Amino acid sequence: MLGLHLRFARLALCGLPLLVGGCTTTPVDLAYASSAIAAAPVEQRALVSVGPFTDTRKHAPNWLGAIRGGFGNPLKTLETPVPVREVVRQAFVDALRARGLLNESGEGRFVLTANVVQFDTNRFVRREAHAKFAMSLIERANSREVVVELTQVDTIEGSLVALDTGIFGSVDELRADAEKTLRQAVDKFLDGTAFRQAIGAPQG
Repeated sequence: MLGLHLRFARLALCGLPLLVGGCTTTPVDLAYASSAIAAAPVEQRALVSVGPFTDTRKHAPNWLGAIRGGFGNPLKTLETPVPVREVVRQAFVDALRARGLLNESGEGRFVLTANVVQFDTNRFVRREAHAKFAMSLIERANSREVVVELTQVDTIEGSLVALDTGIFGSVDELRADAEKTLRQAVDKFLDGTAFRQAIGAPQG
């Protein structure tokens, strides 16, 4: 009898998503934007080109995250229109351009590449977003890695003792969490000591 009750409970929880719209996939756009960036001095501009980025996450290339039900099952899936590695790469392109450091021709003194180890956003009880990028700055003249750094940012919102799960969670909130986490990870690397010293830029 207990087993029967448990089966009915599972069916009720699994059926609830159907009442609120079922399992859906939502395309989301992420963009890098910051209003607190100072452009580099003229002699330091156009130093950095952006090379290819890779993605070793254990997810599909465009998968970004999910709002999850009581069993951790995805109810609403977030995907990017282009592969996540390209989203991250474009964020670095935009951030370097905003700082006046991007070499648009691809012939900069330095080449920035990265591997996306983790980048995702999820809602079960709390909202979480995580970014972990293995960054590499290479001096073009001798192919020497002058900076090798693992940049990581984690954003956690909400409480584990909340009574509700992610069933009624907002895709827009998760998208905003992912965008904020991406921006913070990009700024953390580009404004960090190792990168600034390597390109001869003053510390912020």
